[in-house]
Amino acid sequence: MFSLFAGISPLSGVIFSEKGKLGHDSGGKGVYNRKKTVFVWENKKMKTEIIKEEQYSVSCWSGGKTRQIYIYPPNSSYAQRDFIFRISSATVECERSEFTALPEVKRLILPLSGKLHLYYEGHGEKELAPYEQDCFDGGWNTVSIGKATDFNLMLRGGAQGEITTVDLQPGEKQSLCNGKNEVLAVFAAQGCCAAKGEQESELPCQATAVILEEGTIRLKNCDLQSAKLICVRVKLPQRGATECEKEF
Repeated sequence: MFSLFAGISPLSGVIFSEKGKLGHDSGGKGVYNRKKTVFVWENKKMKTEIIKEEQYSVSCWSGGKTRQIYIYPPNSSYAQRDFIFRISSATVECERSEFTALPEVKRLILPLSGKLHLYYEGHGEKELAPYEQDCFDGGWNTVSIGKATDFNLMLRGGAQGEITTVDLQPGEKQSLCNGKNEVLAVFAAQGCCAAKGEQESELPCQATAVILEEGTIRLKNCDLQSAKLICVRVKLPQRGATECEKEF
């Protein structure tokens, strides 16, 4: 498994963080807004999509509701199970819930709020507090105990992925490098953000920035309170990357 924040990633290169002063960033593309929690600088050549909370598709499952945050490729369907990866957030509204069976899908899950106790029939169990995560086979019979809101990454067809949380203190900044044949998504779990390249776009709380091309983004907390981001990185399978590149 690769790492977002441990020096040089096998997939994506260098990632670093540093604490800085509020004001003008010496290497940035502009001046950040103090009213925003985090300012994101991006490479002008790098394609970044901002998806706001109201744009997520919402559906019901047996234990609550699911918000589909992002699916890749964009013309794929969760119902048809023809996606390469899918990012979602679901409410678990029943004390006991049975997860939908998803054979041949690798799942990563973490609670955003509340606790989950997951029972994998024949494969053990795992108790998760907020922002603790686990990875399991979507084909396993899985029962969840506890009410929560969770965050999910589903992977198919040889795609590799990871979820990493980022806590930015006031004045702290951090760079994320997106490598070749990768997709990087940054979800604003707490605090609002802004994205700046050739144009500036606001990234509100619960919105997501998706980076589809190779390059570097830099995050900076410009507020007086800490911010929490969830970073999802997916390494696409070669066959899937060739097909999906045609969509862009």
